[in-house]
Amino acid sequence: MDFGRAEFAGQGAAFGTFGEIKVLVATVVNSVGAVIDRQGRVVRGNYHAELGERRHPSADYAELTGAPAVMGNTTLTVMITNVKLTDVELLQVGRQVHSSMHRGIQPFHTLTDGDTMFAMTTDEVELSGVKPTGLGTLASEVAWDAILSAAE
Repeated sequence: MDFGRAEFAGQGAAFGTFGEIKVLVATVVNSVGAVIDRQGRVVRGNYHAELGERRHPSADYAELTGAPAVMGNTTLTVMITNVKLTDVELLQVGRQVHSSMHRGIQPFHTLTDGDTMFAMTTDEVELSGVKPTGLGTLASEVAWDAILSAAE
């Protein structure tokens, strides 16, 4: 991907409630690649002016027409939940959510970017019926909504 095909995104946020569980994800998407919606369409970035279309970065890499990744492909994110979690559980939920963000941003976690996420909890409610992995799954969907919000 190169800066010539990049399109500005911005900051986005999404909030989800699942019973007593609350999750807020805010992100600043500064990706040189592309933002992908849930149907697999590129909604921002990797715009080929000569073709008048946005393309999934994998198509360019498969055709060897994409430039190497460039510096500056950084997405900053914060996830806050009200669920009481141990430090280990919070770390794992954070990893799960951050790893899931590749679905909405391609490429993600490249060699030269600084994708970072901070995970926090207010420790207000106990998990009941939903294990930390389930919380991570729900929060991952909220993160995707935040990414899409940044591309609007």
